[in-house]
Amino acid sequence: QECQCNAEGSTDVTTCGAQDGQCACKPNVVGQNCDACAEGYSMGGFPSCQKEIMIKYHVIDALYNKGMESVEVKNTAATNGLKSGLTDAGGFVYLGPYAPGESIQIEVNHDGFDAVDQVITASEDVDFMMLGLNPTGPDLRLVLTWGPTPSDLDSRVVFFNDNGDEVCKLYWNNKKCDDYATLDVDETNGGDNGPETITIKSIAPGIKAMYYVYDYSNLIGRTMTWVASDAKANIFGPNGAGAKIVPLNTSDLDGKRYFVVGCFDSNGFTGFSTVGRSVDSPNVSNCP
Repeated sequence: QECQCNAEGSTDVTTCGAQDGQCACKPNVVGQNCDACAEGYSMGGFPSCQKEIMIKYHVIDALYNKGMESVEVKNTAATNGLKSGLTDAGGFVYLGPYAPGESIQIEVNHDGFDAVDQVITASEDVDFMMLGLNPTGPDLRLVLTWGPTPSDLDSRVVFFNDNGDEVCKLYWNNKKCDDYATLDVDETNGGDNGPETITIKSIAPGIKAMYYVYDYSNLIGRTMTWVASDAKANIFGPNGAGAKIVPLNTSDLDGKRYFVVGCFDSNGFTGFSTVGRSVDSPNVSNCP
């Protein structure tokens, strides 16, 4: 029988099955004549047939590493406009679908917590995102989130005096620097399970602090890049004064397992200076 293959959806309009007339379809296209999108690939309509990206958000209290129930997450994107949903008892909510490559504006406003307002790009490789909400309070807070791998990224802060000598290093084996800094959450089972959270109460004049991340799993720089970890450092100012997001986006396999997020002094959030690069070894010279 004569082939009825759709020119936009088939690989060859002149060839089809002798018995059933089945045409050879392009990826994500179905139908005898290759004239429809496959299930789950409706974005952009036929013949674009892009994947429908659904994102599972996990909203947590970043200070206590606990899922938050009944928090409204709003997403705005070009394809479907505004979508919103409330988190379940575990702090999860699904939103979508979105087309690959489109921008999604994420907004979360919840009483007692700093507002979240950020933009991400929909990707076929990303179907999960953690949103660490910072309890509004008088302290500077550093919240690191990342994807399922590597299993263990360490948030660290080193404090230096005027001479460049180390005064204190805050990390998994020393979770408190006197009364001015604490490591509140130490996650060792992948970023999908929770953040790493540090609270900075105050810094004495003349002290400089460097905030950096160390790949304890020994994968980054060897078999994966920093950007593949989908890691982001969130810096929250005191009393809702503002927030900064620093993506750990180095894409080189250069063996560098340290990433310097930024440096600050006794001015705290207002004095935070972003560095945003991977290094062989963290030291005070990495700070501006």
